[in-house]
Amino acid sequence: MDVCESCLLGKMTKAPFNGKGERTSDLLGLIHSDVCGPMNTQVRGGFHYFITFTDDFSRYVYIYLMRHKSEALEKFKEFRNEVQNQHECGIVSQLTPPGTPQWNGVSERRNRTLLDMVRSMMSHSDLPISFWGHALETAAFTLNHVPSKSVQKTPLEMWTGKHPNISSMEIWGCKAYVKHQMSTKLEPKSHKYFLSSKEDRRNIELEEVQQQIIEPEVEQTSQVVEENSTDLETQPLRRSTRQCHEPERYGFLVTTHGDVILVDHDEPKTYQEAVSSPDSEKWLEAMRSKMDSMSDNQVWTLVEPREGIKPIGCKWVFKRKTDMDGNVQTYKGRLVAKGYRQIHGIDYDETFSPVALFKSILILLAIGAFHDYEIWQMDVKTAFLNGKLEEDVYMTQPEGFVTQENAGKVCKLQRSIYGLKQASRSWNLRFNDAIKEFGFIRNEDEPYVYKKFSGSIVSFLILYANPGEGHWVAVKNILKYLRRTKDVFVVYGGEEQLSIKGYTDASFQTDKGDSRSQSGFVFGLDGGVVSWKSSKQDTIADSTTEAEYIAASEAAKEAVWIKKFISELGVVPSISDAMELYCDNNGAIAQAKEPRSHQRSKHILRRFHLIREIVDRGDVEI
Repeated sequence: MDVCESCLLGKMTKAPFNGKGERTSDLLGLIHSDVCGPMNTQVRGGFHYFITFTDDFSRYVYIYLMRHKSEALEKFKEFRNEVQNQHECGIVSQLTPPGTPQWNGVSERRNRTLLDMVRSMMSHSDLPISFWGHALETAAFTLNHVPSKSVQKTPLEMWTGKHPNISSMEIWGCKAYVKHQMSTKLEPKSHKYFLSSKEDRRNIELEEVQQQIIEPEVEQTSQVVEENSTDLETQPLRRSTRQCHEPERYGFLVTTHGDVILVDHDEPKTYQEAVSSPDSEKWLEAMRSKMDSMSDNQVWTLVEPREGIKPIGCKWVFKRKTDMDGNVQTYKGRLVAKGYRQIHGIDYDETFSPVALFKSILILLAIGAFHDYEIWQMDVKTAFLNGKLEEDVYMTQPEGFVTQENAGKVCKLQRSIYGLKQASRSWNLRFNDAIKEFGFIRNEDEPYVYKKFSGSIVSFLILYANPGEGHWVAVKNILKYLRRTKDVFVVYGGEEQLSIKGYTDASFQTDKGDSRSQSGFVFGLDGGVVSWKSSKQDTIADSTTEAEYIAASEAAKEAVWIKKFISELGVVPSISDAMELYCDNNGAIAQAKEPRSHQRSKHILRRFHLIREIVDRGDVEI
């Protein structure tokens, strides 16, 4: 019988799922993962999601709370780092098709079990719904410590080899009293908290429920009662009679035996949070240090506000600097201007600032390795404070440092600070003027590379400015990578002559959607790679020769830049010769060396023929 397409379009249903996954026989043989959320009510800390990682063999589960769904990759990295410290393992990803949760049944069932337990625990206690994150962590802790039908032993015993000890487990949300470290004669000697368990193996977490957290829940409940029930409207709402005060978010509470600790490592988000935390003195010291630095650099002058001028705001940004073991080393306080309130043409104009290319750094590292140069790295403290402003920029005074006699004044900025749109540019211009006074010359093809000849001594300087958080995250990822690969090295050297070689290749019509080909090139210097690129071609090639020719043209343009940059450095004599560029297509090589009219190549865009001029003038030998 013929297939009825109309029926398929109108009546299509999913086929029943009869598959059953095979169980692994080792720890970490297979990990099931799933993201759950968003939840209607955010947990304390702003979390709306959670992600689970369940070991297939032991059914041991890890959970991580997340503010955004996009944090899943970072949480996976945390999970990977934690389990790699316990078990050596590799990773092979197995993805499930969209709309088929049954293929990830272990994670789906585990999430359902966790949420069922959370709902029951929240119903049993009288805590606000915003504490569901604590209930979730306790549920995972409980599942890891009790047997199930899926495994012969408890997940904890199979995961760690240790028999679980549940003698200290209590009912979640039950009251706990902690003795104050210091108290007056008339104040209570203890404080009431609720109990919550999580997988940290040492501590029992205690949380204080404040009136300001409970009251929104009571108000929300009252609204639901008014909408859904008329019989309960006359019942008085139960409200706390405790005095409202700020929660001890950053406190440390320890019993006399030292085995109960409440810890919150979140950094202050505002000035008020910083001065009210237990580390207030350290934060104040960090802010005073920053203010002294700004005073020494004459960053602003206090003036009376002019009519019609609306100053931009500013805020304090706080950061704890820790070592590799997580111990706090320094407390940093940075004053940041709210540059998003600046108006183009009024308090800022140009914002462009050049940044050193990564390939420039690699080229100089390869040259340094060949000539055995000394390589030094340095950092400039309060770098942006050195930039001078050309525009009139007014800013409000920093919170916490406004004196009574200057309460009505504003800051007229003389130098740039973090947050201003022109901060990076003004710092770059100031640095360029200052470094030239020491005899350094800027490279015309790389504005952030400078050189200086002093007799037989040559010095190179590479400047890289980062005001961005994304770069800091990248640096931390690099350090994590280096820590795991400390026995692996990037090797430069082994060549008798310092010369650069290039290789180009193309894959024909790899994109089946638009029939575009892929171009690629790589350049090496002193045995190490210094520049590479792989990208889809922006025009359709109808033959492998055309695809290879386009890729070779792009590689030739990169070779021209490298040749100009290295030539200006003046320490690689072989760069005056033609640069060798290797291609594995004879047709493309012939097209690059001399013009040819052929039925299969006459339609090639004129801009790709630039390689012929590059080869003809001797910059590249293909």
